[in-house]
Amino acid sequence: MENLERFLVGSWRLVALRLAGHEREPPRSFAMVLREDGTVTFLSSATEEAHWEVVDDSHFNIRLVIPPDPDFEPLQEGATDLTNYEIVSRDEKRMVLRHFEAEADSVYERVP
Repeated sequence: MENLERFLVGSWRLVALRLAGHEREPPRSFAMVLREDGTVTFLSSATEEAHWEVVDDSHFNIRLVIPPDPDFEPLQEGATDLTNYEIVSRDEKRMVLRHFEAEADSVYERVP
């Protein structure tokens, strides 16, 4: 697992979605920064607090903290969303993630 943790630390930009063997551009710009201390920053329309952890040699989780929203009853006290990922393939510059609830794989490239 330690090797996977070292591999994941850094900045990753979503470059494609893969469905049924075909890649297409993502509908919006998205990137994430995975830090050594386990925190995650998502770079999209909003910055959100999150944490990541390696589960085994090919899986990791991201736990997103959803802040309280007094105007929306289900989130009046806030919430936490746990997303499980499988790393389908990887090399030094690219990884393909399978989100367990999505129909398409996500292709990320390392941002220097």
